[in-house]
Amino acid sequence: MLSENPPSPVKHRLLRNLAGVIRRSMKTHKKEAAIVGSGTVAAGLMVAMSKAGVPVVQDSSIRKSRKKELADGNFFNLSDVPAGTVLICELTKFTHHSGIYLGNGEVAELFGDGRYQSVSLEEFIHGAPGENFRTGTHAYATCDADGNPLGSPEVAKYARRFIGSTTDYKLDANNCHLFSATCHADGGIQKIQGLKRAINTFSIGKLCHQIKTFHKTETLRWLPIENHLT
Repeated sequence: MLSENPPSPVKHRLLRNLAGVIRRSMKTHKKEAAIVGSGTVAAGLMVAMSKAGVPVVQDSSIRKSRKKELADGNFFNLSDVPAGTVLICELTKFTHHSGIYLGNGEVAELFGDGRYQSVSLEEFIHGAPGENFRTGTHAYATCDADGNPLGSPEVAKYARRFIGSTTDYKLDANNCHLFSATCHADGGIQKIQGLKRAINTFSIGKLCHQIKTFHKTETLRWLPIENHLT
């Protein structure tokens, strides 16, 4: 029996694009796909997230905050975000990508192939040309409970040191959140091992803990950046 509610054109296009990502990723990144064992769809999704630089973990506080801030209309202008602020964008309902804002519209990130690079905010959300594995719609600045962005010249300076270099990217041990956290710890965070351990001990929640420690705050908020709402 045919469904009475077929997918909308937009949803159909998103599903078709995701299927294309999975097919391309499975062909060129078989080693990464193997980490989830059997299951073609699960493997493809895991690889796609790996290419985007995003560990497949979730943090419910960020998810709830994102929805609330959008609903309340609390938006930032990019010019009001100081250098050294952690930015996040959503890849799916449960996954996020993080990076360090450098000022002048630049964001430092660790890409899924191990490159530390500087990209525009739009590229941070959607992926740089030829690297369009991201499906984000908004970028969010990490703030304290009063909505003040948590930036730091020291964090931005440390992040800049990485630009142009490469690393052995690992979804479960050396990912974008580790990079963002390390910039708040002057290199004092060690790589982790094992996917299960990564999910339990180094989700984006661990990054949030590092930000709180660095800025001596107990609560974080994530305010969307107005210039790049789509």
